[in-house]
Amino acid sequence: MATPRRRHRGSRGGRRRRKAAEAVHDEAVREAEEAVTDVALAPSSPSVSPEAKSDVAAQSEPQPARRGRRRRPAAKVAPEAAAAPTETPAELVAAPAAARPAEPPTPATEEGGAGPASDEAGQTDDEAAAPKRRRRGARGGRRAREKPAGEDEAAPVPEVEQRKPAPPAERAGAAAKPATTATREAKSRGRDRRRPAAIVRQDEGSGLATPMTAPTRRLSVVADQPKRKLILVTDDGQELRVALVEDGRLAEIYIERPDKKSYLGDIYQGKVESVLGGIDAAFVDFGLEKNGFLYVDEVTAPEGEKRARRIGDALKNGQQVLVQVTKDPMGSKGARLSTKISLAGRYLVYVPGGSGAGVSRRLGQAERERLRDISRELKPKNAGLIVRTIAEGHGLEDLKRDLRYLSRLWSRLKKKAETVRAPGLVHKEVDISIEVARDLFNDTSESLIVDDPKRHKAIVAFLDKEAPELLPKVHLHTGDEPLFEAYGIEDQIAKALERRVPLPSGGNLVIDHAEALTVIDVNTGRFTRGKGLEDTITKTNLEAAREVVCQLRLRDIGGIIIIDFIDMAHAKNREMVLATLEAELEADRTKTYVVELSPLGLVEMTRQNTTDGARGILTRTCPACLGKARVTSDETMALNVERRVRTLARRSQAKAWLIEVSGGVAERLSGDRLKKLEKQVGRRVFFEGGAGLPVETFRVLSEGAPAHVQEQRIPVKEGQEVELELEFSLTYSPRDAVGYIDGYMVIVEGGRQFLGKRRKVRITDTARTGAYATALKQGSN
Repeated sequence: MATPRRRHRGSRGGRRRRKAAEAVHDEAVREAEEAVTDVALAPSSPSVSPEAKSDVAAQSEPQPARRGRRRRPAAKVAPEAAAAPTETPAELVAAPAAARPAEPPTPATEEGGAGPASDEAGQTDDEAAAPKRRRRGARGGRRAREKPAGEDEAAPVPEVEQRKPAPPAERAGAAAKPATTATREAKSRGRDRRRPAAIVRQDEGSGLATPMTAPTRRLSVVADQPKRKLILVTDDGQELRVALVEDGRLAEIYIERPDKKSYLGDIYQGKVESVLGGIDAAFVDFGLEKNGFLYVDEVTAPEGEKRARRIGDALKNGQQVLVQVTKDPMGSKGARLSTKISLAGRYLVYVPGGSGAGVSRRLGQAERERLRDISRELKPKNAGLIVRTIAEGHGLEDLKRDLRYLSRLWSRLKKKAETVRAPGLVHKEVDISIEVARDLFNDTSESLIVDDPKRHKAIVAFLDKEAPELLPKVHLHTGDEPLFEAYGIEDQIAKALERRVPLPSGGNLVIDHAEALTVIDVNTGRFTRGKGLEDTITKTNLEAAREVVCQLRLRDIGGIIIIDFIDMAHAKNREMVLATLEAELEADRTKTYVVELSPLGLVEMTRQNTTDGARGILTRTCPACLGKARVTSDETMALNVERRVRTLARRSQAKAWLIEVSGGVAERLSGDRLKKLEKQVGRRVFFEGGAGLPVETFRVLSEGAPAHVQEQRIPVKEGQEVELELEFSLTYSPRDAVGYIDGYMVIVEGGRQFLGKRRKVRITDTARTGAYATALKQGSN
């Protein structure tokens, strides 16, 4: 008998392999326990509260792993659900052990026991007992016949309600029936369980929104409401800015400039320039530099006709069409247009050609029912209505007054549209100060402060017609200090452009903008005061969820947004973070679409992108990096300059060149390195460096004979006294400082102490790459 082979120290396997296997096993067991607990709860109590679900999830958390074998714990099943078959974790354990998003309640669970008792295939008990003939090409077939007999019985499907005992004959027939249908549906639910759910929020201000299904709140998380709201309006003649301040913090900022106007909501008489059937869209000339984009779904059909499915059936080249701007021009893209006209008032949105009346879903159910009853009494002619959120608490007279104003406005617009030739403006939306006063200024606002008398008069005149009860809250700022500086808004606007955003506990967010999306990364930073790793991560993610929504509103970030939360081990913590994010988004008036946590711990969401936002107005593309946010290093550029000089020597017959580069590159291309380059090309090379030049600068200023080029290169002589500003110190000689005279570098010995100051120096030595000098004492001649 062979002796057992002894394992050498450090061989493969051993302790590391056991630890990895135990970690994978524990993760699979925990996921299986959570899944089985959710399935066991569903048949017993369809209306389980979110708090109860979180408690059950907390009880099902796995205990710390122990060494050796561990028996898989049995799933806990509610007593009332013991008679119903439950789903075993067999196929759930086979799935990857990564964290999965919690699934929303299935339709069967939500419906409870409605309807007659039936099996999973939709058949009654009598139909299930009869043998069913498989149709040609149906799912199953050969694969189902080739499976082992016990494989289909490994994953029975839970029933919504308990059935009554069937007669013995029917039970025998049901037992003989293969379980392929139940197995297929169990696998289908398994796929749905892995598919992330979505949380959709719709705006109510434009009238162009589609109906929305209200998401089921997973946990009872309610966002904190601001206690103090201020609206500040400042106008200096060149820029109009409106700030919404909540509890002393800048929540939203709106900026309007003559060269950065917003066309959102404007109505134009346009002319179809081109119809593109390949993308079912048309480009419309409506008066701006770039044509607008009109998609086929945004084209309304004439009264009595069906909406066209193809753009070629709806529009023709050269046709005049009345359009409204739904998205401002951004970057290289033109404006987004729609023929579905909507006019926004204070309490209503008037939709010409529509029908019916809707109520904002952001209101409570009781208030929605009250406003829906009131809206039935309005009865506009050939128009639809949407009751806005700000109408909460208002009666029939307020809504009638708003309806009269909007119907008269539409009558004037129709008459004007008949006389305007395309392309031309038919209706201009109010400026942002009136728009904010119309949409955001209500009883919850403390005051509206304006620093411009003319603007103050315009706002008062508007509110006198629409909401006279709010006039006492409108004030004119008369202090000596500017309005935004008095409330600390200027500093907060500057912080809104920074890449890194601090969190209260010491963590931070990093916001990066790309062409296709915006990425927000969450970091714990200096925060380490949690009870443990999971507690620290969860607290940081909860703070980040609140701050992310604040930054989305403040910066008006739109498009695709990816939020990289820190990975959490427990499902209940992931649910809490998602519920917090959902609750905070209720304060955002812009339409959003949120997908739950992916297996990688990412939250994907979209936010309606209609304007450039503060970042698009206050910033521009960097001329040095051209939007890459990275610039070439000095050493990389120095090597590139050497290669370009060699290429220049092969193409030019000049004996010397004067080349302008940045100061850091000129510093590297000096001394022995410059002599070696001149020896390689057989020419004289003079570099002129400037500290303020971009690092990628390369310009040939002069070429010709060496004496001629050197005379242009050296603007000073030995013994000459000049005055210059010392800009920086040398890397290889820290005690010396560097200044420039017409781009010519002057190294001042011992000049580090005078950095940032202008000093008078005496030139001691000159060379092609720069000169040396000594600082003179103050007052010396």
